[in-house]
Amino acid sequence: MDIVVCVKKIPNVSQLTPHLETGAPQLDLVPYQLSDFDENALEAAVRLKEERGSKVTLLTASPSDPKDVLSKALAMGADGAVAVVDEAMAGLDSFGLSIILAECIRQYVPRFDLVLCGEGSVDDYSCQVGPRLAEQLTIPCITFVTELVALEAGIRAKRVLESRAEQVSCQTPALITVGMEINKPRHVSLLRIMAASA
Repeated sequence: MDIVVCVKKIPNVSQLTPHLETGAPQLDLVPYQLSDFDENALEAAVRLKEERGSKVTLLTASPSDPKDVLSKALAMGADGAVAVVDEAMAGLDSFGLSIILAECIRQYVPRFDLVLCGEGSVDDYSCQVGPRLAEQLTIPCITFVTELVALEAGIRAKRVLESRAEQVSCQTPALITVGMEINKPRHVSLLRIMAASA
């Protein structure tokens, strides 16, 4: 099973401080990190890799160098990464980002069984990138997944909505968005992160 995991570089919101005059968050003064939701998506992918011998490819589109984020993601168990970097992507909305990610998949990862995304990100919790990307790729999409099982020719997932839980299945290729309830991401040492960045 070939898996693509979309990851995003986000500001560490715990270290944000407001500008003294405008009150706007000073994003240029804080370190950036891998999105928490994307860590859960990557953990789910790596667990499928350990169970089924899957190949895990990271995909990111960013206005600035995502090397620090990709180093941690590679240390967690991903096999490779595709990164598109362009300053013009600053402030891009979920629709624009989904178009870029879809084109990256078509060009660099033409064969895949599963695309995993975090359900959102703390800097822009629109929850739209995953579903819009699935629409661009014309594949099924299951959102807000809390349990994931790979089947012989598809995926079975449990998703929790506001008033109920559902069990859903679909054939692959498919796109799944996950929340933090799905797992606890593994801890990776600084040495492994440094080795992955080399």
